[in-house]
Amino acid sequence: MYKKRVIQQILFYTIAFILIACTEDEPSWNNPFYPVEGPAMLLNPQEIHLPVNTSFSISLRLEDVKDVMGIYAEIKYNTSVLSFVGFKVLDSKGSLLKSTGGEVLSFIESDSKPDVIVANIGIAVGTPRCIKGSGNILRLDFHIHKSQKTEISLSNACRLTDSNLNDVPIYQLINGKIYVE
Repeated sequence: MYKKRVIQQILFYTIAFILIACTEDEPSWNNPFYPVEGPAMLLNPQEIHLPVNTSFSISLRLEDVKDVMGIYAEIKYNTSVLSFVGFKVLDSKGSLLKSTGGEVLSFIESDSKPDVIVANIGIAVGTPRCIKGSGNILRLDFHIHKSQKTEISLSNACRLTDSNLNDVPIYQLINGKIYVE
């Protein structure tokens, strides 16, 4: 009986060791079982499957931010596949941007470069002065005019700033993939 129990324990620990050794060191963001670690800026949803000649929306989202007063994002897209149609700053009551009760100031530019949308969003005179938490902050509307897989991406120029105008580190920038079927 004792021998059988020892063999069972050895097998159990061997299998557990093999399973642990086979796991990834870095999480795969294509895998929905791994959470996004913030502060992060991402496009939500991260994957869209649609036919050609359809319109869709994708949101710019902040995840697990603390002490953020300013947001700068450069969103790049392929103009040979997608047309930028419009945007909406998500600043209604109860949203992340309105969580301080302050004024939301936004400057969204899409015409200086044909394949880049620049978003500048700031929070003024709220209590507390900075936002914290997670939520969608900007909706971007596109139209698909060509059948081709493409990506909407966040450039490395994206920034978050705190109330002292210092950079808040962004640990992850997560792009959106568009599969045109």
